[in-house]
Amino acid sequence: MKVSRDQHCQHALQRYVAASRVADRRVCRIIDQAARRGKKLIIWGVGSLTHRLLAAGLLRVDQIAAFVDSSERIRSRRIAGRRILAPTELHGRSEPILISSWMYQEEIFKQIKQQMRLSNTVIKLHQRGMGT
Repeated sequence: MKVSRDQHCQHALQRYVAASRVADRRVCRIIDQAARRGKKLIIWGVGSLTHRLLAAGLLRVDQIAAFVDSSERIRSRRIAGRRILAPTELHGRSEPILISSWMYQEEIFKQIKQQMRLSNTVIKLHQRGMGT
């Protein structure tokens, strides 16, 4: 049996890696712009994206005012030495909120603006529905 190289898979992986690099550069620009405004950020979402951003140095601990997550089981943990806050603990805080979730970005945005009626600036990382 002759084994042949799968060109389709190789090209698909190359496109994925290239698209990931572009997305990382865009995320880095968004975070840098927010940091230049001089306020620390509240990071909403402490899943794999947040951990990856921290590990890659795209998100620095000194830029973070707090971490927030809706999941009760996650809130018993700490990330980067900080306790994870419940969303209800955000009332009265003025820092911008960076949504660190690809999958739940729009749901989190609606929770912040419509359900909780917070006036904080909200920063989205995902291209769909960018804005505050």
